Amino acid sequence: MSAHTQPEFTGGKNIAMKLPPHVFEQTVAFYRDILRLPIAENHEASVVVEFGAQSLWLDRVDHLSQAEI
Repeated sequence: MSAHTQPEFTGGKNIAMKLPPHVFEQTVAFYRDILRLPIAENHEASVVVEFGAQSLWLDRVDHLSQAEI
């Protein structure tokens, strides 16, 4: 990359939220029941929520103590 070239960044279709087990079900319930966003996929440790043109992946991660995006 030359000194005059600026990097370009664009967002992707997927957003991932990594969640500790103690808040996973509550977070899924919030997006599903309170915000009423449709669930696109439901896996053992992940739920995919439709969020407009994006997909919000809620991933349960056993070793985390707090949520990360």
